[in-house]
Amino acid sequence: MEGLRLVKRSTALGVVLLAVIILLFIGRLVGFPVAIIIVSGRSMEPTLRVGDIVVGVKEPFKVGDIVIWCAGPTYCVVHRVVELRDSIVVTKGDNNPAPDPPVPESLVKYRVIAVVRSYEWLPAVLIVLGLYAYLKRDYFRRRKVVPGDVASLILVSFIVFNAAVALLAPAYYSMEAGSLAVPRVTLRHATLSGDGSVVITLNVYNTRLVNVTQCHVSIYGSSKRYECEARVTRHSSIVVSGVPRTLLEHMIEEGVGPLVISVKATILFGKLVGTYYVYPPWRRPTVSVLRNGTVVIANPNPAPLKINVTTYVSNKPGLANVAFEERVLAPHGVLKLDLSKYRYAYVRVEYVFQGKRVVEQLKVRG
Repeated sequence: MEGLRLVKRSTALGVVLLAVIILLFIGRLVGFPVAIIIVSGRSMEPTLRVGDIVVGVKEPFKVGDIVIWCAGPTYCVVHRVVELRDSIVVTKGDNNPAPDPPVPESLVKYRVIAVVRSYEWLPAVLIVLGLYAYLKRDYFRRRKVVPGDVASLILVSFIVFNAAVALLAPAYYSMEAGSLAVPRVTLRHATLSGDGSVVITLNVYNTRLVNVTQCHVSIYGSSKRYECEARVTRHSSIVVSGVPRTLLEHMIEEGVGPLVISVKATILFGKLVGTYYVYPPWRRPTVSVLRNGTVVIANPNPAPLKINVTTYVSNKPGLANVAFEERVLAPHGVLKLDLSKYRYAYVRVEYVFQGKRVVEQLKVRG
């Protein structure tokens, strides 16, 4: 009798837990304070991946937060807020080249506070189901459950699961244009040029860029913004200059980023408000030795980099003269050390690159 009561209690507990999970999943359909959504797209990679579960709560949000906004009961988007202005919210998928259409702040239902990875919850569910089947094996045996019944149950569960994912997973909301030629601007690419300027190349449809009225630059995750200069070229590109060199120096040394460019521009038949992310292709400096005993240190990046150079020189075996020097390699700068007059020469170059300390030691002569 005691065993039967234990089975009944565990079954009741399982039913309660299942009911709670179902209520959380349908939370956004009925406006619950908490909701759970399964990620079905790749627009937020690598932050969110297909199959991950996100937990959202009804609370205030800010730029940089991941939110859930819904244009209907089954049309929801899980993206990051990139701009807030006059009760209008602009979101963007981390893996998308362009932001979403602006939506009213009232459509934002939840702020994402937690993520359960697919590789965490799927194995746990399988383990629980396997353990449940093992503990109830005598019950199934008495009920004469045959493989055909199990296969039917799996098929029904698969259909129900796919229907639930189709209903509860976020869907991409789109604005359909009618027969009018609606102006549209999307991002093609944003790159950091060799002179430290940013070139934003756009796909422009049914309009053209006229001029830039406002420009700000910052590092993603930082609240400090700097004004920048920007101009329109060829009616489809924006060249941003005046990016602080100290900002680029911080990015190359600490490995932070990306660079965030926010612009407001006038276009034919409208206005453009855009936020663009730039991922500079940073490369490590090169240290080489020429045959004549000259050390060449070259910075291939459009940003300055601090380096420490230590030389060990001598004209005979034994003690060497040691010289230490702190230098700043200019953008695309080259530093040459002439050690040809020494019989024995070594050089040690130290710098911080992408958050890591790098040390290079080379034998020059001897």
